[in-house]
Amino acid sequence: MLWFSDLDALTTIDGRADDDVWFGGKKGALYHWDGDTLTRVNGGTRGDIIHLQVLPDGRAWAAALVSQGLPYESRYSQLLAWDGSAWSVVLERIPLTTPSARRTFLATESGDVWFATNTGLFRWSEGALQRLSPERLNEGRESLWANGPHEVWVGIGSTVKRWNGSALVDVTDIPQEEIDTIWGTGPGDVWILPRSTLSGSLILHWNGSQLTSYPIGPGHPDDLWFGMMGTGPNDVWVNHEGKLLHWDGQAWKAMAGPLERAYVLRRVGPDSVWIRGSVDDQVMHWDGQTMRQIPETGEGRVTHAHLRDVWALSPTDVWAVGDSGTALHRDGEGWNVVPTPTQADLTGVSGSSTRDVWAVGKQGVVLHWDGTAWTRVELGTSADLDAVWAATPGFVTIVGDQGTLLQLREGQWSMHSSTVSRLNRVWARSPDEIWVTDIEGTIYHSSGTELSVVLRRRYPQYTSKGLWGMGPESLFAAGLVKQGADWVEFRHPIVGGGCHACVSQFTPMDAWEDPHQRTWFIGEFLTNTGASSPFWLTFVKGRCSGSSRLGPPISPFQPTALHGTGAHDIWSVGTYGRIHHLSY
Repeated sequence: MLWFSDLDALTTIDGRADDDVWFGGKKGALYHWDGDTLTRVNGGTRGDIIHLQVLPDGRAWAAALVSQGLPYESRYSQLLAWDGSAWSVVLERIPLTTPSARRTFLATESGDVWFATNTGLFRWSEGALQRLSPERLNEGRESLWANGPHEVWVGIGSTVKRWNGSALVDVTDIPQEEIDTIWGTGPGDVWILPRSTLSGSLILHWNGSQLTSYPIGPGHPDDLWFGMMGTGPNDVWVNHEGKLLHWDGQAWKAMAGPLERAYVLRRVGPDSVWIRGSVDDQVMHWDGQTMRQIPETGEGRVTHAHLRDVWALSPTDVWAVGDSGTALHRDGEGWNVVPTPTQADLTGVSGSSTRDVWAVGKQGVVLHWDGTAWTRVELGTSADLDAVWAATPGFVTIVGDQGTLLQLREGQWSMHSSTVSRLNRVWARSPDEIWVTDIEGTIYHSSGTELSVVLRRRYPQYTSKGLWGMGPESLFAAGLVKQGADWVEFRHPIVGGGCHACVSQFTPMDAWEDPHQRTWFIGEFLTNTGASSPFWLTFVKGRCSGSSRLGPPISPFQPTALHGTGAHDIWSVGTYGRIHHLSY
């Protein structure tokens, strides 16, 4: 629903119940969900909401970064408070030194708000801001935890200090390692996670009077913690280097085998924990007694074959095809492997109805689905075929290597070859308006059977960059956008709009436009470290309106194709059998 509002970009979320959830976004956007309705609420700021915290009594706090039109050194943050009826700016400038305030901002039920930054420890209470310590805290780590005005713990380098209501005092018996995470459930239940040492990984616990160490196995200086959460002293979860650990009040136990180095961990209740592996998309669920893997995720995916194309006929009828003759069908309940009469790699799929779906592949393979089974159609070619368009009954266009152009019109197949290049994409508005691209980035148009060159771009990097019509005078093809009579680079500011900086490093692989004239792209984003990460972007009237990562930079996954039917039903596929469902 947020996509249908004027929210530029969702940045943060927090809540205390299903009917009391807050969303924050850019330019001061604040939304409240009451279980039935999403309502825009005035926050009194134009800054980007960078942190939200909702307390058990319903009060909420937010931090907003004011940066628009200001040089970097002049940016500042504001503290906002929700009293149950309205938001207000209660502190015009707060000492947050980075846009990411989640690890340096914490509100307590007593009404205090604590800030841990590289300029010291601050407390805002009863309308006043007080600096309690000038020492540089562990910025960028979860090294701040507070339970009230007399119970605050912070990590400062390799030391832990505790605020007792009047002063910061050292906590003894802490290993001389940088503190990664401090978290607790109450005054007598505080957990401390130091960076691992060569002698072993440790979890430290404070019971109100003494500190206890719990070794959890071999350690390494580069070991990382990926989050800690729980519901009480006897129910704590931690994610460490691919090991999911649970504390039941007596001991730490490994709840799942090593999946990978990174998890996303979500605590729903005492008997419900969801875990998602970010490399292989494995999802697991703990129900209070057993840990089970969710079907169709991780190693339980329907297939591990590379998927090359996807076509959605309806929310309950989706096809994906890929290597070794793989054809997957979603019937509304799940994905199933459907046998095909070939072992050739399938590269394209398209259809006009549940009983009229076409797939093409290497070695001249053409398949037709009649609602019951796939059958092979012999068209007298052995050329590798790359794409098919069959959006209307009785009209099919297939393109491939050696300039191959196959067409079905009025029940008759014909074969043409207007070029020697490898044609790799096809899109048609009607039998009289057909668009084709080749692997060198050349764009062709046909009003019948012959192809005419519209724009020649001999850039091999545009080998597979999508082809889709986006309106009467708009087309996305080979990394270009047709705007009327002009062809513009996708990276051009006119297209990039508000997020031109990120678009300039985004390489689109495929495109699709939904019924609301939102244009969706999948592709790869080049990070600052040089690694590529799979992403999708969406545009409204030429301006970037949203983005999301489909996998981490270390993921081997590469997106290949995109298609959908409308709101809440957009599908993308890629290598290693990955399927993503994009909804908004």
